[in-house]
Parts: sequence; C-alpha cells; structure tokens
Amino acid sequence: MCAVNKQASRFRSKASLWGLTLSLAGAMAAPAFGQGMGNGTGGGGGGGGNHGVVTIKLAPGISRRQTLEVLPSGQVRARRNLGVGNEHAVVSMLGSTAVVAYVSSNVHNANGPSAVKCSSVSLSATGQPTIVADQIQLTFSNSDRLGHTALACDPASGHCLLAYGANNIDSGNTQTYATVVDANCKDLSGGFQNHVRLSNDANQNQGAPYTLWDGKKFVFGYYTNNDAAYGMLVHIIADPNTPGQFLPEALTDPQRLTPSNIGRPSIVTISDSRALFAAPRGQQRPSEGGNEVRLLNTDTAAIVTDNNGNRKMPQLWKSILVQAKPDQNNIGGVDGLPGPLGGNGIYPGQPILAMGTGGVVYLSSVISNGGGRNRNKKGSSTAHLLSFAPTDTGPNVITQQTGLSAESSHVTLCSGMVGTSDAPVHQAIVYGAPITGFASSSLTFIQHDPMAKTLTQTAQAAVSAQQADSGYLSNMLGRNPAQQGREHLRCIGDVANPGYGVANGFMPKVKSFVVAPWGGRINMDPATAPKVNGLPEDRNALFLTFVAAVRDKDLPPPPPPAPSPNPDQPGTPGSPGSPGMAGSPGTPGTPGTPAGFAAGCSMGGETTSSTAALVFLSLALVALVARRRWS
Repeated sequence: MCAVNKQASRFRSKASLWGLTLSLAGAMAAPAFGQGMGNGTGGGGGGGGNHGVVTIKLAPGISRRQTLEVLPSGQVRARRNLGVGNEHAVVSMLGSTAVVAYVSSNVHNANGPSAVKCSSVSLSATGQPTIVADQIQLTFSNSDRLGHTALACDPASGHCLLAYGANNIDSGNTQTYATVVDANCKDLSGGFQNHVRLSNDANQNQGAPYTLWDGKKFVFGYYTNNDAAYGMLVHIIADPNTPGQFLPEALTDPQRLTPSNIGRPSIVTISDSRALFAAPRGQQRPSEGGNEVRLLNTDTAAIVTDNNGNRKMPQLWKSILVQAKPDQNNIGGVDGLPGPLGGNGIYPGQPILAMGTGGVVYLSSVISNGGGRNRNKKGSSTAHLLSFAPTDTGPNVITQQTGLSAESSHVTLCSGMVGTSDAPVHQAIVYGAPITGFASSSLTFIQHDPMAKTLTQTAQAAVSAQQADSGYLSNMLGRNPAQQGREHLRCIGDVANPGYGVANGFMPKVKSFVVAPWGGRINMDPATAPKVNGLPEDRNALFLTFVAAVRDKDLPPPPPPAPSPNPDQPGTPGSPGSPGMAGSPGTPGTPGTPAGFAAGCSMGGETTSSTAALVFLSLALVALVARRRWS
C-alpha cells in the first residue's frame, strides 16, 4: 500500500480500521499474527486481541481542565490548551516488564495542566500481561509546555533514565530534566524536587529529549529551539547525600551538533563506543537543509576537552543522507491573504534511526512538498526509508524508497525479527497513526535486501482496534502555542515472550512481540461519554499493544484415519499369505486393503501438506486498514 497524503486537511479522513488482512510477500517474510488470547487485562479495563494482538488500556482519556467555549459560528468545543488526555508515550523493557512514560492531562489544577506519568506492565509465562504500576505521577509543576518524554533502561541495574521537557521550573523557558525510575515506576531520585536539569541554557527553549542505553551508559540528545540539536553522555549515580536514591549525571557537556530550527534528535547506538545522531538541518520550518546524520565516538576514554573546558565526544563524520530541494515560491504568508503557496519542494524532516543487521542502519524520514508554509492549507507528505552501512569513514548509503508505509505523516521507526521461529527475518518497522484522530494506528513491515539493494513492503498490521491519533487533539488541545502540537509515536521490537514454549502458557507459540503505545478517543462526544472520576472520557486514552512478531509454525493436522472395512463390500482378494506362525497351519491371506484406499492415503497426505501451507499463509497475514474518507 502506498503512503497516503493526510496533510491536505486535518479533517480530511474519518476511518475505522477494523479489518482483516493484507500480506504483500507471503508467510515466511511476514509477521505471524495467528494466535489471539482475548480478554486482555489492564487498569481501567483492557482488551485482548485476536490474530496475535493484545492491547491493555493504561490510562483514561480525561482532562481535569474541561472548559468549553462558544465560537462565533455557534460551534461549542473544548477551549484550546486544556489537555489532550495522554500523549508522547515511550516504552522500554526491563526484563519482562514494559515501562511506559507519557504526559497526562489527568491532574489536579494545583499540579499544573499536565504531568509526566509512568505505568508498567508485566509479561507472565502463564497469564495475561498485567499492570504493575498504575499512572504514577512524577512531576508536580505549573509547566504548560510539558512533554516529549524519553526513556531508556539498564537491565543490569534495573534503573531507567526518564527525561522530559518542561518550562516554569527554573525559568519560563522549556528545559530538559531527567530522573531515575525502576520497573515499579518508583522515582528513585527521591521526588520531583530532585530531578536534574541536563540542558545547559535557561535562557533558551531546550527540549524534545531522546535517549538510548548502549550497554555501559546512556547516549542522550535534545534540541535548542532556533539553534541546533545537541548530544551528550549520561550515567546514573548513587545520591551521595541520601542512601538508596539515584540521580542522573552528565558525563559530557551538551555538544552542539546539527544546526536546526527544530532539530529534534534521533539516536541509534552501534556499540558502546559508537552512536549515530540524526536531525533535520536548516533554519526554517520545514527544514530546508535535508536530514543529517553524524557518527560520534561515545567511548568515555575518548572524551576530549575543548578550549572552553567543555567535555565532548569526538565526531567522526557528518553527512546529509536525505537531500532537500527548497521551493523558491515557498515563502510563507498569512492566512486569507493572496500569495504563492509553493508546494513543489522537497523538505525532509522527522528523521528516526533504527538498527538493522549486518551493520546496516535504517533512517526513516517524512518528506513534505512545503505547500502552504505558515498557513492552514497544508502541503502533502510521503514517508521515506533509507538504508546505509556506516563505518568510521562514512555512511555508505545502500538504497532508499518512498511510499512504503500506510501513513505519511508523524511516523516513527523501530526494527526486529518477524516471521516463524524456524526462519525469522529482520525487518524495518514503520509505525504511524492518522493525524485526524479517525482510524487505526498501523505497523508496516519492510524487508531490506542489501545485495539486491531493495526495500520491499511485506505486510501491514493494525495496532489499534479503534481510533488512534497522531496529531489532532495534540494540535487542538495540547499545551503548545496556537495550533502547533503533535503526537510523537514510539515502538520497540524483539520483546521476548516469557510464555513461549510453556505448556498452557501465555501465547505459547509466540516467541517475540513488537510493542507499541498509542493514544486515541473511545468517545467523541462529551455529552454521551462515560464519566471517569466525574469527568467525561472524551480525550485520548492511552493503550499499550503487544503484536506477535515471531511464532512457531502450526503443524499440519494429522491425516484422517482409514475407514473401517465394510464386510458387505470386500476389497479385492489379497495375495496368498505367508506361512503361518509356528503351531498354526498356513492359510490363504486375508483380503487385502483396496487399492483405492491406498492411493487415497497418499493423496490425502499431499492435500494435508498443501492445506498446512495455506493455513500457515493465512496465519501470517495481518490486519488490513480499511479507510472511509469524508471531506
């Protein structure tokens, strides 16, 4: 399925994704969604899935700020900046526990319009996934720019670095803060007052953090508005003043990387001494300089100090991998006034990195044509995927392709093994959701062939069984100025199932999952929405979905038993029998098995094999996204 333009209007599509199946390459290359458990669990009511998908509801879609306004047209709607419900969820694994950090509007006014919260879900060998930590609030401030959580976990220590951007703490500007949590979402810093500011300039807006654990430390990034993307190294230390508490600590100073107006960074760790940073380059929105990638030496023994005393990571190279082509008519403008809208440019943005295999790295981008810059008439966009094999001397681009995913805006990227447990394959996984809030979130699985230099879509899967939202409520009700908000999706692959191979276990044939959090509205009308704590649940609730990725191949059914001989219709006489056993006289043999039955058994075996292949193929198919559009 080619990418669909959804930016022409934020109200363009209203769709539902209940659907069955689309497979583009066959069973061996497709994820194996064949085993559903049903009746999943979750705080506030979770839903099990069919076809190898289990979804848990983590948080209700409510906001404590529920003021309505009446527009001149007579339309009644929720006042802007009053809360999305839940957004910016990111997930990381600690053993068999999925830790989820997100921003919630379900806070008392005394605690500000929103807060960072944490929930965790435990996978069990014998039971459904269950919530361990339920909506633990971690921030208590009057920040109205709280968001874009980042999370990475160290499995050896059981500690996770959780970061976020917030204003109205040290200054009116957004800054990047971090704390330490465990699998139970306990704030190991000792509380909000002990959270550590990792950004370095309170006179600038610095947020949108991103972090990964490389096996020894956390590789960390954020961006400074109208300036650049920044990178640094962070570790966790025991609080020297309070036993039992832990704090983030910078190993290097924030290091200016890609110059960018809106340089949200993405990171992938190649080893514990190499990491790639990606960000859009340019001083406009959309960025006019292309998506840039830099390779940094993250070995702590290689840290250097510059002339200003700043500790830095050595940079090995930088390269623009997705080139831009600005449209000279894309000069912006004012809504309602005449002027060129542009729309013939190439403006890459939203770069996301993910590891492949054999030294290959994937880079996902969204390419806009730049139409209607600074106006409500938005341009079109398409998803773009590139593969490269970086070394210390350069990126070594292999191939690139556009239009491979179901969504074309606000997509993200992860990767992992998919298929059957006897022959899994590694694939890039593009995760997206509609910007209109009407349709399902979806995964698109893409096979990379480095020898043929091809990227091929193999399958698509609906993640949510109802409306998911990657932009609409964040845009209309989020805590960003005017209508600039959006959702930021995340997913992870290769999440092991502890129930694999366990008799009567949880999905015992499923070896691993892709895990994806998502937000969406269960109810659109506050007048008819059910009440949660006295408030209508008409905002984006938060869900966590486990999608089966690698599973055992189903065995073919046994052949049917041969029918009992009918004495009224004997078969053809058999050949004479062999001499009888000692003590019994030899007699002619009993009537032989009819030849037709013998042939039938052989043919039956062949038919069973073909049926098994067909059954396996059907098990590998995944949910088709059926869309109904309206204008």
